[in-house]
Amino acid sequence: MSDSTFDAENKVIEEILGNKKSFYTMPNYQRPYAWDKDRVEQLWYDIVEAYTNNVEDQEVDKNYFLGSIVLVNNVKDKSFDVVDGQQRLTTLTILLCTIRDIFPDNEHIDEISDLIVSRSKKLQRLRLSPHINKLINFNATIIDGIDFNIDIKSEEYKNNRYLQTAYYFKNLILKSEDKNNENYIQNFIEFLDYLLTKITIIVITCNDTSSAIKLFNVLNDRGMDLSSADIIKSYLLQNEPSEQNQDAIIEVWKKIENELEKYDDEKFSDILNIYLYHLKMENPKKALQEELLMIIKSESSMSVINDIDKFTANYLSIIDSTNDYTISSLKYLNHSVYWKSILTSAKHLKFNQFNDLKILLKKYYFQSWITDGTANRIKQTSFNILKILKNNYIKKDKDKETENNIFNNLSQIEQITYIVKENLKEHGDFKNYIMSENAYSKRWAKPILLLLEYNLYEDDTKEHTKDYIPITKTLHLEHVMPKEYTTYYPSITKNDADQNINSLGNLTLLTYKKNSEAGKLSYSEKVKIFKGEKTSSGLTTFEITKKLITNYPSKWGITEIKERQVSLQDDLTSLLKI
Repeated sequence: MSDSTFDAENKVIEEILGNKKSFYTMPNYQRPYAWDKDRVEQLWYDIVEAYTNNVEDQEVDKNYFLGSIVLVNNVKDKSFDVVDGQQRLTTLTILLCTIRDIFPDNEHIDEISDLIVSRSKKLQRLRLSPHINKLINFNATIIDGIDFNIDIKSEEYKNNRYLQTAYYFKNLILKSEDKNNENYIQNFIEFLDYLLTKITIIVITCNDTSSAIKLFNVLNDRGMDLSSADIIKSYLLQNEPSEQNQDAIIEVWKKIENELEKYDDEKFSDILNIYLYHLKMENPKKALQEELLMIIKSESSMSVINDIDKFTANYLSIIDSTNDYTISSLKYLNHSVYWKSILTSAKHLKFNQFNDLKILLKKYYFQSWITDGTANRIKQTSFNILKILKNNYIKKDKDKETENNIFNNLSQIEQITYIVKENLKEHGDFKNYIMSENAYSKRWAKPILLLLEYNLYEDDTKEHTKDYIPITKTLHLEHVMPKEYTTYYPSITKNDADQNINSLGNLTLLTYKKNSEAGKLSYSEKVKIFKGEKTSSGLTTFEITKKLITNYPSKWGITEIKERQVSLQDDLTSLLKI
């Protein structure tokens, strides 16, 4: 199959690794070789199973398909860049070299060596990286001969993934050896022949990198897929003519990756997505890499990587803010890409009212969430905020020319406040939603109580060191009056119970252990649990629960629930009112 942008051909391993024209280059944007023992064993056993099936029935697995690789034809250099498939090509090369070197004392070594040498003379032409230290490492370790006497506890072994793979293959091959079978060597030669001439890979050769990227996105194989971040990195390197600058780009990229490794939930592609929102200021219509490449194509690679580096530093400084309870609150939001893009853009642009903006966003997004808002509701307003930050938003309303003029003369923070209020007007007063009879079932119930919890920290005159409270399985919403209320509250009517038990006024925060201890006890017994008087877990750590038992030390009923409901509503109104 072929067209103007790529050719696809089904080739056997012998043709791929043994063809003198097959000079493969692993570009410096590729990940390092990374196959572990599980992947190596899976490949080996898949090939062995296919060979065994074919021995038993020649019509079964007469050609075993091992996926596809995507190459870019570098006509000028007479080589092929491996966009996708480097892990398998490297692993197959190590397998063949292991077979070559594993039988040095066997009388049939000449037969096996001849078979490999005659069919794969150009193994040394597989180049793994333009970085000379990696090339030397691979050649010295694998191509020039494998030393199977190295101590597997040594640093030399632990730091060399190529060598580890060779040892994995050696153990697998020796494990498969049947010394009682006099035909073992002949069988192994036949296995090797099958490996070289019956195992096939679809080799897709593209004329340019952009075509390769498009194909890569729709192919699913056994290799370690490139991410959107890898594709952006590839573009930056390919569009930078200076080798010195290419090395600089790689170093900056590695630095960012190392910084992100400190955080469990932060991925490079996520950062680039936030960066894309910052640049585009509107909803992306295509894949991340396509959108970003369209925007940065007019910029130099060095300026782009430096900007991404600064943007990432600004982003991490925001999410890593210690005891910043506004940021802690924002982390609970479902659609975090919006506030992250806005605040990182603001810091990146050195917006001088950053703290005001941060608090305003908390109020806006929480109000929208409480009133059953969706991503679609906040999306355009969020993009407009980005445009205001970059002085790229002009209010135009044909019917409100005077209002437009007034708006356009406001400061940036005033303009943002204006459009936020306009958006919220369309969806009702959030205070009415707080009074819901069924707040317990709302996804915002825990975050809302945590907002109040953080507010109590800030109101505390004592020095505090409490950090972000993640919403995990160990954080529970406690019904102060239990859902099975009849045991301790027999006089309460079903109507009163339906209207109040699941309301915010009857809910508080507890750890899983405290919640289990409190269970369905009477209020007076629960107070003892909260205070730590009847448990080894001590006083509850939640300020909102401490405040509850301080304000209501002995009695809890419908009147108290309603009273606390109003109090919480007043506190939240004060916190979230714009």
